[in-house]
Amino acid sequence: MKIGILTYHWVANFGANLQTLSTYKYVENAGHTPIIINWIPDDLMKVYERKVSKEQLCTHRQFAISNYHNITDVCKDKYDIARVVDEKQIDIVIIGSDAVFSYTPILERIRICRRGLWYFKPISDFDCPNPFWGDFYPLLKRKVKLVAMSASAQNTNYKKIILGFEKKRFVKALEQFSYVSVRDIWTKQMLSYLIGKDVDVPITPDPVFAFENNVSPNNRNIVQKYLGITNKYAILSVTDSVKEETWIKDLEKHFSEAGIILIGLPQTNTQFKNILEHNMPFPIDPLDWYLFIKNSVGYIGELMHPILVSLHNAVPIFALDLYGFRKNGRLITESSKTYQIVKRFGLLDNYYSVKDNRELPNPAYVVERIADFDKTKCQRNASIMYNQYLDMMDTILNSK
Repeated sequence: MKIGILTYHWVANFGANLQTLSTYKYVENAGHTPIIINWIPDDLMKVYERKVSKEQLCTHRQFAISNYHNITDVCKDKYDIARVVDEKQIDIVIIGSDAVFSYTPILERIRICRRGLWYFKPISDFDCPNPFWGDFYPLLKRKVKLVAMSASAQNTNYKKIILGFEKKRFVKALEQFSYVSVRDIWTKQMLSYLIGKDVDVPITPDPVFAFENNVSPNNRNIVQKYLGITNKYAILSVTDSVKEETWIKDLEKHFSEAGIILIGLPQTNTQFKNILEHNMPFPIDPLDWYLFIKNSVGYIGELMHPILVSLHNAVPIFALDLYGFRKNGRLITESSKTYQIVKRFGLLDNYYSVKDNRELPNPAYVVERIADFDKTKCQRNASIMYNQYLDMMDTILNSK
C-alpha cells in the first residue's frame, strides 16, 4: 500500500523530525511505500524563519532531503493536498503524531486593547478546519482511509471552545476518520468535551518510543565529534525555566564532583546561555541530537521529546516542566504533556513544575535523582510503550 504521512515533518524541531522518520521507517520496513505529504504553510514557515538561525534551518531541511525519499510537491492548502493524494494514489493518510490537534479557541483570539477589541488570527496549524483535521478529505476523488495517530492537543484550553458552530467544526472533522488515537489523556478529554460524551479512543505512544527499532541509527560519539570530549557527560537544556546563573553553576559543580561533565544543549529557537564550560554548538543534525541524548548519563531540561528519547533509551531524566496553564489561579498539571509522560513512567520524584514553584530544586537533589534512577523499571515501561505502539500501527495498517 501507499501510506501518506501528514505531520510536522519539515519544522526546525528535533523531536518532530524524529517522530516523522520513525513512522516513515516503520511503514517502509513493513513492506509499504511511505510518502511524506509536504504541507508547509507560509505563516508557520515565517515563524521558524524569524526564530531559528539560517544554519540550523538548513540542517533540518537537509535532514528531510536525506531521509524522505518519497515526498510530494510542496502543498500550501487543502486543494494541493487533495491533488497529491489523488495523483500518488495514496491508500491511507496518517495524520500525526505530535501536536496536530492543537487549537486556539475563538475566545482566546479576542484581545482587549486601548482601541477596543482586537481579533488575533492563529497560525494555520492552530486552527480548525485545517489539513491536520482532514479539511482536504471531502475533495478527494477516491476513497482513502484517514487516521489520526497519537495526536496531541498539547496545552489547548479546550474548555474555552464554547461556541456552537465552533464545536460543530470538530465533530464534522472527526466523523471523517476511520481511526483516532491520542498521545495523552488531555487530548482524549478534549475530544470527549467536543463530542459531548466519552470517546473510546486509545492513548498511544509517540513514534519516538520505537525509534531504535524502526530507524536503527549508527551509534557514534557525538560529543567527541562536536566538542572533543570522551568523558561521561550529562545534559542541561533550559531557557526560561532557569534564570539564576548560580543554580546552573552549582549543578555543574555537583556533576563535576561525581566525575561527570555537564554540557549545555541549545533549543532550536534559542541559544543556550553561555554559562557552562561546555555547550553544544549550532548547527546540530537531528540524528546527532538523538545520539547525544542517548549516550548521556542524564538529561535535565524542559522539552518533552528529549525526555521521550531519554526514557526510550533508559537514560535518567529530571524534568523542568514549562507546560500547562492555570485556571482560577491553580495550575492544571494534566494539561502538561511532560507531566503526563513522567507520571506514566512513575517518575514524579524526577519532575519539577517551573510554573508551580518559586524556587528551583536543590542541585544536589537533581544529581541524586539522576544517580538513583531505576533503569530496569524504565526499560520495563519503555517496553510496554513499544508494544502499545506496535498494536497501534498494526491496527492502522491492517484493519478495515
